[in-house]
Amino acid sequence: MLPDPLSEWLDRQNEGERRGALRTFRRVDRESGWVNAVEAMLTTLEATGGVDGAGVALLAARLAEGVERVEYDDDRPDLSEYDIAFTTTDEDGEGAE
Repeated sequence: MLPDPLSEWLDRQNEGERRGALRTFRRVDRESGWVNAVEAMLTTLEATGGVDGAGVALLAARLAEGVERVEYDDDRPDLSEYDIAFTTTDEDGEGAE
Protein backbone atom coordinates (compact mmCIF):
# COMPACT_ATOMS: atom_id res chain seq x y z
CA MET A 1 0.00 0.00 0.00
CA LEU A 2 1.25 3.48 -0.84
CA PRO A 3 1.27 6.38 1.62
CA ASP A 4 -1.75 8.68 1.21
CA PRO A 5 0.15 11.71 -0.14
CA LEU A 6 1.74 9.59 -2.85
CA SER A 7 -1.44 7.77 -3.87
CA GLU A 8 -3.41 11.05 -3.85
CA TRP A 9 -0.77 12.67 -6.06
CA LEU A 10 -0.89 9.74 -8.48
CA ASP A 11 -4.71 9.96 -8.62
CA ARG A 12 -4.52 13.65 -9.59
CA GLN A 13 -2.14 13.07 -12.53
CA ASN A 14 -3.26 12.69 -16.12
CA GLU A 15 -2.91 9.23 -17.63
CA GLY A 16 0.50 9.87 -19.21
CA GLU A 17 2.05 11.29 -16.05
CA ARG A 18 0.57 8.51 -13.90
CA ARG A 19 1.88 5.80 -16.24
CA GLY A 20 5.33 7.38 -16.27
CA ALA A 21 5.41 7.59 -12.48
CA LEU A 22 4.25 3.98 -12.14
CA ARG A 23 6.90 2.80 -14.65
CA THR A 24 9.51 4.64 -12.60
CA PHE A 25 8.15 3.07 -9.44
CA ARG A 26 8.21 -0.46 -10.93
CA ARG A 27 11.79 -0.03 -12.19
CA VAL A 28 13.06 1.43 -8.91
CA ASP A 29 11.28 -1.32 -6.96
CA ARG A 30 13.15 -3.96 -9.01
CA GLU A 31 16.48 -2.18 -8.60
CA SER A 32 16.32 -1.03 -4.96
CA GLY A 33 13.38 -2.77 -3.29
CA TRP A 34 9.81 -1.81 -2.41
CA VAL A 35 10.51 0.04 0.85
CA ASN A 36 13.27 2.13 -0.72
CA ALA A 37 11.18 2.86 -3.82
CA VAL A 38 8.23 4.05 -1.73
CA GLU A 39 10.40 6.20 0.54
CA ALA A 40 12.32 7.68 -2.39
CA MET A 41 9.19 8.51 -4.35
CA LEU A 42 7.44 10.04 -1.34
CA THR A 43 10.52 12.04 -0.31
CA THR A 44 11.03 13.32 -3.85
CA LEU A 45 7.35 14.27 -4.11
CA GLU A 46 7.46 16.15 -0.80
CA ALA A 47 10.69 17.93 -1.71
CA THR A 48 9.88 18.91 -5.30
CA GLY A 49 6.15 18.54 -5.83
CA GLY A 50 6.74 15.84 -8.44
CA VAL A 51 8.50 12.54 -8.99
CA ASP A 52 11.24 12.69 -11.58
CA GLY A 53 12.64 9.29 -12.46
CA ALA A 54 16.30 10.16 -11.98
CA GLY A 55 15.75 11.73 -8.56
CA VAL A 56 13.68 8.80 -7.34
CA ALA A 57 16.16 6.21 -8.68
CA LEU A 58 19.14 7.99 -7.16
CA LEU A 59 17.58 8.36 -3.72
CA ALA A 60 16.30 4.77 -3.73
CA ALA A 61 19.77 3.47 -4.67
CA ARG A 62 21.33 5.49 -1.86
CA LEU A 63 18.77 4.15 0.61
CA ALA A 64 19.37 0.57 -0.61
CA GLU A 65 23.11 1.02 -0.01
CA GLY A 66 22.45 2.26 3.52
CA VAL A 67 23.37 5.88 2.86
CA GLU A 68 21.29 7.99 5.21
CA ARG A 69 19.17 10.86 3.99
CA VAL A 70 20.69 14.29 4.25
CA GLU A 71 18.71 16.40 6.69
CA TYR A 72 19.06 20.14 6.34
CA ASP A 73 18.42 22.53 9.18
CA ASP A 74 16.52 25.79 8.92
CA ASP A 75 19.73 27.82 8.55
CA ARG A 76 19.88 27.07 4.83
CA PRO A 77 20.28 30.10 2.59
CA ASP A 78 17.22 31.36 0.77
CA LEU A 79 18.18 30.62 -2.83
CA SER A 80 15.44 32.88 -4.15
CA GLU A 81 17.83 35.73 -3.35
CA TYR A 82 19.97 34.54 -6.27
CA ASP A 83 17.07 35.09 -8.68
CA ILE A 84 17.90 38.78 -8.54
CA ALA A 85 21.20 38.12 -10.28
CA PHE A 86 19.45 36.44 -13.21
CA THR A 87 16.47 38.78 -13.55
CA THR A 88 16.74 41.63 -16.02
CA THR A 89 14.31 44.54 -15.72
CA ASP A 90 14.00 47.88 -17.43
CA GLU A 91 13.41 51.26 -15.74
CA ASP A 92 9.70 50.50 -15.25
CA GLY A 93 10.42 47.21 -13.50
CA GLU A 94 9.20 45.23 -16.51
CA GLY A 95 11.11 42.22 -17.79
CA ALA A 96 13.52 43.32 -20.48
CA GLU A 97 13.65 41.32 -23.67
